[in-house]
Amino acid sequence: MRRIKNFRLFESTNYSNLYDACEKYLDGTSIWNEMKDRVRKMNPELSIVDDPDMDIDADAQFDYEGSSENKLVVLVNSEHSYNKDYKRNMAHELTHALQFVRDGYLDLFCTDATRDFKELSPENEWEKLMMAIYLSDPIEVEATRSEVEKYGKTNFIEYMSQWMKEFDPVGSANRFKVFPPDLHNKFDLTTFEEFPQLWAEVYGNYGVDRPDQEVLDLGNESLENFLKYYDRRFKSYDL
Repeated sequence: MRRIKNFRLFESTNYSNLYDACEKYLDGTSIWNEMKDRVRKMNPELSIVDDPDMDIDADAQFDYEGSSENKLVVLVNSEHSYNKDYKRNMAHELTHALQFVRDGYLDLFCTDATRDFKELSPENEWEKLMMAIYLSDPIEVEATRSEVEKYGKTNFIEYMSQWMKEFDPVGSANRFKVFPPDLHNKFDLTTFEEFPQLWAEVYGNYGVDRPDQEVLDLGNESLENFLKYYDRRFKSYDL
């Protein structure tokens, strides 16, 4: 998996520093209240860059590999319109920029893994599972909370919150066992019972700065126990 491909970039001149952008898109949110003084003193640059080739379904994306402590980069879809969805996406991605400043790194494994592993099956339940794992990842919980604090909950977040509350790991494991992954999947996965091992192997090779041993150990677990591990995050999901 590759976090970010090579982009053809066109600089936007909306903002020259992180502070001003956060004042617009994150004013009043928990993370900005916590970090405002620190960002004001550091005064890191911010580049908001139009990307005509963005290949994800979003108006914006924090460019982790293109960013440094002193210069943050947010890529934006050149087809976006300056509507509420755009502002919501900017709040989300600027939160990732603040996490990067605060923590010195971002663990983007769940973001990339769930996007790639979603293609393992056309089944709707599998797609929802990948989305739930993504949404319940700690960095995404914080970023989504910023959206909600600033702009309110979307119908999608309300729906997925309820889906996670009702998720049955045992029943889902049994259902996933009876339908195979897509025959032509790029991971050569033949049964979902092997998915925990694949998840742990990809995580181990991903290059996470501070790997979580619990995630690595999931490779030795059954599909049912793998789903129970993430179900604990689902049940604690609270925005």
